[in-house]
Amino acid sequence: MRTLRPILTAALTLAAAGALLTGGATAATAATTWDHHWHWGSDGVWVKERGDVIRLCDVKRDGNPAWIIVLPAKGDYYQIYVNGGYGHCVTRRASQGGKYNLREGVTVRVRFWNYNTGRVYGYKKFLNDH
Repeated sequence: MRTLRPILTAALTLAAAGALLTGGATAATAATTWDHHWHWGSDGVWVKERGDVIRLCDVKRDGNPAWIIVLPAKGDYYQIYVNGGYGHCVTRRASQGGKYNLREGVTVRVRFWNYNTGRVYGYKKFLNDH
């Protein structure tokens, strides 16, 4: 069993690395339980209400950066922009303070933008209730 353990460890490490490389942003977000998840254009957004965690990933190989604006019903809005290409992500959370600490009990809109045209793709919303 001692000689088998390093082989199994190496195999699991390679499998995890391969999943990250081939799965892109989706594999990178799988370790957390998310309350909401949406795709729109180049953007993949994951939301975890506890801790006000919002992750934006570039999920499409189209050359467009991912770009959203987070608009709470009350409070400051903020933008998240990902310019690293397919598979890159940016995360904002309440622990960063200020506008990233969303108020409880308010509806938060996530507006999806096409960076190249400056036009809105659409939006999704959620009630930040925990």
